[in-house]
Amino acid sequence: MTRDIFLYVHNPLGADLLDRCLENLLLKQSESLHWDNLYLYNAGDLIETNDIVDRLQSMDCNNFFCKDLVIVPFDNSTPKSLSADLEYFCNYWYSINDEESQILLLKIDYSLS
Repeated sequence: MTRDIFLYVHNPLGADLLDRCLENLLLKQSESLHWDNLYLYNAGDLIETNDIVDRLQSMDCNNFFCKDLVIVPFDNSTPKSLSADLEYFCNYWYSINDEESQILLLKIDYSLS
């Protein structure tokens, strides 16, 4: 069984929230977390996908380990809503995976709570 993370970026959330999210996810972990894949889906247009990847790769993580980063292609035909984006991601994930997995869904505003 694989363990995957799905990082969901969307409007109107911008770079400040992304930085806070990544800081909590990558830098403030007290226990070691090992993941197989981090799936990145950028459904917004406030932050470029390449900027998100740069931020992910620039952080020196002590307790966060991930084997692979997968960029989920943006789909213009998907209505821009949380439910439509999640359905698109699920369909995408099932199209490339045939094994059971645990998936942690993170919207970039999760760190606000």
